[in-house]
Amino acid sequence: MLSTAHSPLARAGLGPMMGVTRASQATVADLLTRLRLAIFAARFGSFLDPNNVRNRWTSALKRAGLPANVRLYDTRRSHATALLNAGNVNLAWVSARLGHTSVQTTQSYYARVLPEAHRQMAEVMENVWERAIQQRGAGTC
Repeated sequence: MLSTAHSPLARAGLGPMMGVTRASQATVADLLTRLRLAIFAARFGSFLDPNNVRNRWTSALKRAGLPANVRLYDTRRSHATALLNAGNVNLAWVSARLGHTSVQTTQSYYARVLPEAHRQMAEVMENVWERAIQQRGAGTC
Protein backbone atom coordinates (compact mmCIF):
# COMPACT_ATOMS: atom_id res chain seq x y z
CA MET A 1 0.00 0.00 0.00
CA LEU A 2 1.35 3.44 -0.96
CA SER A 3 1.22 6.15 1.65
CA THR A 4 2.36 9.70 2.28
CA ALA A 5 0.79 10.55 5.64
CA HIS A 6 1.58 8.90 8.96
CA SER A 7 4.57 7.12 7.44
CA PRO A 8 7.56 5.99 9.51
CA LEU A 9 9.71 8.65 7.85
CA ALA A 10 7.13 11.38 8.46
CA ARG A 11 6.93 10.35 12.11
CA ALA A 12 10.73 10.53 12.22
CA GLY A 13 10.51 14.12 11.00
CA LEU A 14 11.92 13.35 7.57
CA GLY A 15 8.87 14.31 5.54
CA PRO A 16 6.73 12.36 3.12
CA MET A 17 8.06 10.05 0.45
CA MET A 18 5.52 10.26 -2.35
CA GLY A 19 4.64 6.93 -3.93
CA VAL A 20 6.77 4.78 -1.61
CA THR A 21 5.27 1.84 0.25
CA ARG A 22 5.01 1.88 4.03
CA ALA A 23 7.29 -1.16 4.20
CA SER A 24 10.00 0.63 2.21
CA GLN A 25 9.63 3.73 4.34
CA ALA A 26 9.92 1.65 7.51
CA THR A 27 13.07 0.00 6.16
CA VAL A 28 14.69 3.34 5.33
CA ALA A 29 13.67 4.83 8.69
CA ASP A 30 15.09 1.79 10.50
CA LEU A 31 18.38 2.00 8.59
CA LEU A 32 18.72 5.69 9.28
CA THR A 33 18.13 5.08 12.97
CA ARG A 34 20.47 2.10 13.27
CA LEU A 35 23.25 3.47 11.09
CA ARG A 36 22.77 7.06 12.22
CA LEU A 37 23.12 8.27 8.64
CA ALA A 38 22.87 11.96 8.07
CA ILE A 39 20.47 13.14 5.38
CA PHE A 40 22.57 16.29 5.01
CA ALA A 41 26.20 15.57 5.75
CA ALA A 42 29.32 17.63 6.23
CA ARG A 43 32.11 17.49 3.70
CA PHE A 44 33.46 14.06 4.73
CA GLY A 45 30.17 12.38 5.62
CA SER A 46 29.96 13.40 9.25
CA PHE A 47 26.98 15.14 10.83
CA LEU A 48 26.60 18.86 10.27
CA ASP A 49 27.78 20.98 13.17
CA PRO A 50 24.78 23.09 14.28
CA ASN A 51 27.13 26.02 14.96
CA ASN A 52 28.38 25.94 11.36
CA VAL A 53 24.83 25.82 10.00
CA ARG A 54 23.84 28.73 12.25
CA ASN A 55 26.90 30.77 11.23
CA ARG A 56 26.30 30.22 7.52
CA TRP A 57 22.62 31.11 7.91
CA THR A 58 23.51 34.32 9.79
CA SER A 59 26.01 35.20 7.09
CA ALA A 60 23.44 34.58 4.34
CA LEU A 61 20.92 36.81 6.14
CA LYS A 62 23.44 39.64 6.33
CA ARG A 63 24.30 39.33 2.63
CA ALA A 64 20.58 39.41 1.76
CA GLY A 65 19.95 42.41 4.01
CA LEU A 66 17.44 40.49 6.14
CA PRO A 67 16.97 40.80 9.91
CA ALA A 68 19.10 38.50 12.06
CA ASN A 69 16.03 37.00 13.77
CA VAL A 70 14.79 35.21 10.61
CA ARG A 71 14.92 31.47 11.25
CA LEU A 72 15.83 28.87 8.65
CA TYR A 73 12.44 27.25 9.32
CA ASP A 74 10.78 30.52 8.28
CA THR A 75 11.80 29.84 4.67
CA ARG A 76 9.42 26.86 4.67
CA ARG A 77 6.58 29.11 5.75
CA SER A 78 7.54 31.78 3.23
CA HIS A 79 7.53 29.17 0.49
CA ALA A 80 4.02 27.97 1.41
CA THR A 81 2.74 31.54 1.76
CA ALA A 82 4.10 32.49 -1.67
CA LEU A 83 2.50 29.44 -3.25
CA LEU A 84 -0.88 30.15 -1.68
CA ASN A 85 -0.73 33.86 -2.53
CA ALA A 86 -0.10 32.98 -6.17
CA GLY A 87 -3.77 32.00 -6.27
CA ASN A 88 -3.39 29.25 -8.84
CA VAL A 89 -1.95 26.52 -6.60
CA ASN A 90 -4.18 23.87 -5.12
CA LEU A 91 -4.25 23.94 -1.31
CA ALA A 92 -4.02 20.13 -1.26
CA TRP A 93 -0.75 20.27 -3.23
CA VAL A 94 0.75 22.75 -0.78
CA SER A 95 -0.45 20.58 2.11
CA ALA A 96 1.23 17.49 0.62
CA ARG A 97 4.42 19.43 -0.08
CA LEU A 98 4.58 20.55 3.56
CA GLY A 99 3.93 17.00 4.78
CA HIS A 100 0.75 17.95 6.63
CA THR A 101 -1.51 15.02 7.46
CA SER A 102 -4.61 16.91 6.31
CA VAL A 103 -5.54 19.87 4.16
CA GLN A 104 -7.36 21.31 7.18
CA THR A 105 -4.03 21.68 8.99
CA THR A 106 -2.63 23.73 6.13
CA GLN A 107 -5.83 25.73 5.75
CA SER A 108 -6.03 26.63 9.44
CA TYR A 109 -2.36 27.58 9.70
CA TYR A 110 -2.20 29.59 6.47
CA ALA A 111 -5.67 31.15 6.69
CA ARG A 112 -4.00 34.51 7.26
CA VAL A 113 -2.64 34.50 3.70
CA LEU A 114 -5.96 33.63 2.17
CA PRO A 115 -7.23 37.26 2.15
CA GLU A 116 -5.27 37.67 -1.10
CA ALA A 117 -7.19 34.73 -2.50
CA HIS A 118 -10.44 36.30 -1.27
CA ARG A 119 -9.50 39.57 -3.02
CA GLN A 120 -8.89 37.68 -6.26
CA MET A 121 -12.22 35.84 -5.93
CA ALA A 122 -13.97 39.17 -5.29
CA GLU A 123 -12.47 40.54 -8.50
CA VAL A 124 -13.71 37.51 -10.44
CA MET A 125 -17.22 37.93 -9.03
CA GLU A 126 -17.17 41.64 -9.85
CA ASN A 127 -16.33 40.77 -13.46
CA VAL A 128 -19.14 38.20 -13.53
CA TRP A 129 -21.65 40.78 -12.27
CA GLU A 130 -20.44 43.42 -14.73
CA ARG A 131 -20.85 40.99 -17.64
CA ALA A 132 -24.31 39.99 -16.42
CA ILE A 133 -25.37 43.64 -16.18
CA GLN A 134 -24.00 44.36 -19.65
CA GLN A 135 -25.79 41.35 -21.12
CA ARG A 136 -29.02 42.30 -19.40
CA GLY A 137 -28.77 45.85 -20.77
CA ALA A 138 -28.12 44.46 -24.24
CA GLY A 139 -31.14 42.16 -23.92
CA THR A 140 -29.09 38.97 -24.28
CA CYS A 141 -29.97 37.62 -20.81
